[in-house]
Amino acid sequence: MTYDEYDNSDWADDNRSLMMNYTVADAPPSVTLNSPIDYYNSTSANIEFNCTADDDIDLVNVSLYGNWSGWHLNETNLTPIDNAPVIFDKTISDGIYVWNCYACDSISQCSFDSANYTFTVDRVYPTFSGYARNPDPPNEDENVQVNVTITESNLDTVILEWGGTTNYTVTTSNANEYYFTVLNGNYTAHDSVTYYWYANDTAGNLNKSAEQSFTVANRIPTLSPVPSLNDTTPETNDLIKCNAGTFQD
Repeated sequence: MTYDEYDNSDWADDNRSLMMNYTVADAPPSVTLNSPIDYYNSTSANIEFNCTADDDIDLVNVSLYGNWSGWHLNETNLTPIDNAPVIFDKTISDGIYVWNCYACDSISQCSFDSANYTFTVDRVYPTFSGYARNPDPPNEDENVQVNVTITESNLDTVILEWGGTTNYTVTTSNANEYYFTVLNGNYTAHDSVTYYWYANDTAGNLNKSAEQSFTVANRIPTLSPVPSLNDTTPETNDLIKCNAGTFQD
């Protein structure tokens, strides 16, 4: 804030005025966090922190704070430019963290942004185990349930790729075991069926399972009508006839 003071009194025989300028600091620096944005997910350990500070007097330093090894002052830039981005490049291990920037001016007025930003570093891909089918193998008249166990602490989406042509989004699970039922009609007897599981986490790490496969079995033969005997209480020398049905396969 700047204001002027005037003195119109006469000095001796001169009729002169005195004007003095005063500058008064009225606020600490304002801080804006630019990136990473709040709730950012990174698949890389290399994080670029970007913040901007603005001050009405004289900006003298901007510091990075974070909690990747306890809440602490991580680095200070002693030559910031007012309203220009300040960059800090860091390598950070997997985890969920918060960060902020702290700016000070020449009369020791300092401030953080109004809120910390949260970010996640996740470089671990989902893994697969415990593959199963029921029945194994199915015949062409049977549905088949396929199962897989997925290990991932931040799982986002599970996809079943069936036969190289159809993708199913799988949401049914028992803890970390995911399962899906493929209906009969999606294969016929003697077909060789292949399928894969896909899983990605909230940071965008996507993984694909090993190929799973089976050969569709013949359906169980049926006999129609059911065979019957012409006499169910025969006596000695009676002629017994079996009325057979027709086998279908």
